[in-house]
Amino acid sequence: PRAFVLGSAENTIVKNSDNAKSTFSFNHVYGETSSTQQVYDGVVSDIVESVGRQGRNGTVFTYGQTAAGKTYTMRGILSAAGKDLFAMSDHSTKCHERGLAKSSTSI
Repeated sequence: PRAFVLGSAENTIVKNSDNAKSTFSFNHVYGETSSTQQVYDGVVSDIVESVGRQGRNGTVFTYGQTAAGKTYTMRGILSAAGKDLFAMSDHSTKCHERGLAKSSTSI
């Protein structure tokens, strides 16, 4: 059996062990069949919007098991964010200077 499964609520993960069952709640939880676009639309697009329209700083933090797909997902998110930021600057009279950077650390 799997150690962690998606819970009945869309923002929970359930840990199953021999001794107990624990439920953890998060702002967003995406399963293994979720697409990069779903993650972008559900979490990142609001951050990109505030960067592009209001000149705010934004951070997307990923955490998870090795080989879970974090780097793959972030590559797609960076691509989508770049496209959206350039589209905003093309259609906005109020244009903020923008920068897009990726930084990663493995421990």
